[in-house]
Amino acid sequence: MKYELVFSKAWKIIWKNKALWLFGLLASCSRSINSGSGSGGGQSSGSLFNPGVAASPSLQWPGLINQWLLQLKNSWETEPWLIVLFILAVFSFILLIIVVSFFLGALGRVGVARGAWLANQENEEKLSIGKIFSESLPYLWRVVLLTIVVWVGLMVLVSLVVLPVLFLALISAGILLLFMIPFLLPLSLVMLGITVSIFVLVEQSVVAIVVEDLGTFEAIQRAWNILRDYPLPNLIVGAALMFGQGLVTALILLPFLLTFLPFLFSLFFETRVALSLGFAFSGIGFLLYLPVTLVLTGMLHAYIGSAWVLTYQQLTQSK
Repeated sequence: MKYELVFSKAWKIIWKNKALWLFGLLASCSRSINSGSGSGGGQSSGSLFNPGVAASPSLQWPGLINQWLLQLKNSWETEPWLIVLFILAVFSFILLIIVVSFFLGALGRVGVARGAWLANQENEEKLSIGKIFSESLPYLWRVVLLTIVVWVGLMVLVSLVVLPVLFLALISAGILLLFMIPFLLPLSLVMLGITVSIFVLVEQSVVAIVVEDLGTFEAIQRAWNILRDYPLPNLIVGAALMFGQGLVTALILLPFLLTFLPFLFSLFFETRVALSLGFAFSGIGFLLYLPVTLVLTGMLHAYIGSAWVLTYQQLTQSK
């Protein structure tokens, strides 16, 4: 396995065929793993909307935030159906974004894989967006089905692992968790290996569909056989790309998050002028850096998809 050839040639492919950046941006909708968690305290609605008081009595809200909270409280008391309608609208909008992102992400992954495969052929000219799109359509629904199968499988796997542990922890009043502390490091390493293996399996399945024109379940079997026959090269490439993706994504998003600082600082002043200026500076920074974020994200995921195509071809041709 020539790792340097995979990583260097992937860069040459995406630099020559910049149309792959667009499909890389679409692929980021499904490849990026975004997780979030939230928890709620035991505050009553009265303490939440108490003028000038946050979760702690000693923490004072800025005046404008206090006004917004009071307006929200008044709307809830006078016309609660408006709040419910607003929540339903927000939920529906988020659900729509998830569904659209799901299909666009599948299209992006297919486009990058197919485009990288075409670009790696001898005497292949620079690819256009139209050519990549037309070449990708025959494989789209198989990758959509693959994504559904993966998500369902992950939910079942997580349920089988997490729910029994939570149940035993509850009936043992948390004593079981104390006995598990010495095993946290080994378990973390095992989970890391499983995570990288699943990452490899999914990426290789996409390439198997696009390159060998296999069905969804045939592609999963093919990817599993490659992972089983060549575990070390797959895990090395998978770990490098997965951790590289996380690092580069953080570097891309950090300046993006910094654009919100002027607006956040303006919230601690009592004037609308300060809020307007903070919003204006943050908005300008956001708009200026947004194209940079999109381009860099597209390049990143086009590179990841191209690297997997080259890895797949090296491993399958070595047999």
